[in-house]
Amino acid sequence: MKTTSNFFFNVVLSVSQVLFPIITFPYASRILGPEGIGTVNFAESVCRYFMLFAAIGIPIYGIREIAKVRDDRFKLNILFSEIIIIHGITTFISLIIYAVIIFNVNKFDNNFSLYTLGFFYITVNIFSVEWFFNGLNEFKFVALRSIVVKLISLVTLFLIVKDKSDIFNYFLLNVLVLTMNNAINIYFLRNKVVLKFSNLNFKKHLRPMLYIFASTIAISVYVLIDSIILGFLKNDIYVGYYTVASKLNKITLAFIVGLGAVLIPQLSNSYHKGEMNIFNDLIKKSFDFTIIFSIPISIGLFICAPKLIILFSGDEFLPALTSMRIMVPLTLLIGFSNLFGFQILTPMGKDKYFMMSVLVGTLFSITLNFALIPKFNDVGSAMACIISELIVTILTILYALKVTTIVLPFKKIIIQLALYSPIFLISYLLDCINLSGLQYLLTFTIIIFIFFMVINLLITKSELITNFITSLRKNYERV
Repeated sequence: MKTTSNFFFNVVLSVSQVLFPIITFPYASRILGPEGIGTVNFAESVCRYFMLFAAIGIPIYGIREIAKVRDDRFKLNILFSEIIIIHGITTFISLIIYAVIIFNVNKFDNNFSLYTLGFFYITVNIFSVEWFFNGLNEFKFVALRSIVVKLISLVTLFLIVKDKSDIFNYFLLNVLVLTMNNAINIYFLRNKVVLKFSNLNFKKHLRPMLYIFASTIAISVYVLIDSIILGFLKNDIYVGYYTVASKLNKITLAFIVGLGAVLIPQLSNSYHKGEMNIFNDLIKKSFDFTIIFSIPISIGLFICAPKLIILFSGDEFLPALTSMRIMVPLTLLIGFSNLFGFQILTPMGKDKYFMMSVLVGTLFSITLNFALIPKFNDVGSAMACIISELIVTILTILYALKVTTIVLPFKKIIIQLALYSPIFLISYLLDCINLSGLQYLLTFTIIIFIFFMVINLLITKSELITNFITSLRKNYERV
């Protein structure tokens, strides 16, 4: 029941992470245009890289370790204190390096005010302690807090971003959202943990943190460094195109990987206690979840790409169409790399294997970005991203197979792809009807939902979907 409740609130959080960008990004992209969006995205990408260096793997490591000691208040206090102090020290070091770079690299002279604000952005990230609450299985708190802050930020967006000159205000809003989240974190921490300064042992955390850190940094390449390289080699307009292609492909990704955040504490706990039957059952459910949802989402994004770009960003972002379609497989690839990496290798303590996988992917990503961007612009970044993600997914699968007896569900993937294939014919017929962009998207959504229900309830008889509907029915009857 606790896992079901956590998953429900994580789904609520994931849905909010989908719905709010659907409202905010179309507004911001139309107001700021490709160059404005590209400028802010470039500045935020630089700051988030320094945040990642400062975090040194804490967001994942913290969940796993807190889950192990959550029933022992003394150990919980010590562990939290050790981790938060380490984060403070690494943040201070990151700020020094950040200052040296932005004051000495000419690229940062333009829009320097954004990078000055970045100092505060990086600093407040110390208090992003979702890892603590997630380790305690308090997903309800994280979900409700995030939704409240998003509602406040939505109203603020309409008040302070009104024309193309409001680039600073748009970036400031991102900083304020993080600040509000973290202020609430600190307020609720006071009754759950006490900060200690004695009997601390920092050394034992460094090696496992560094393994996870290397993996996290490498993964961030696909999220951040492609925009940075594109910004250096080309200009902010191409960064704007790539930002739209990437955001529209990843807008539903929070829902796909959301289950992993719920399962990591459970998987870590089960493996730590030797309950491998529970561990394997959770992984099987995660497999089913990833396949069942990733495939229709990927097909929908590919078919609806032109309509989505126009609806959410405007006609001037249509050059992003090719990049967006190239990146469509990301939903499935990241879903699987998350499953094999964070849900299998990390709870089992095989951080080294995961690190090696993503480091290889990083090398490919950097090399391909430099090789492809000069000729293909934002399309080159998209190609580099998808190839690198494919390599990481393959490697995490191979390493996971070395330490588990999991059977890969290739048959399920092929069956799902085959069952959804008529959607392409239906989309062709829809194109022949004179529908507006919104009408097309609503009609297509209804059609693919019908396919989803028929395929999973009547044809494949998915246990996951059947159990979920049964659970909803029982809860409704109780009410």
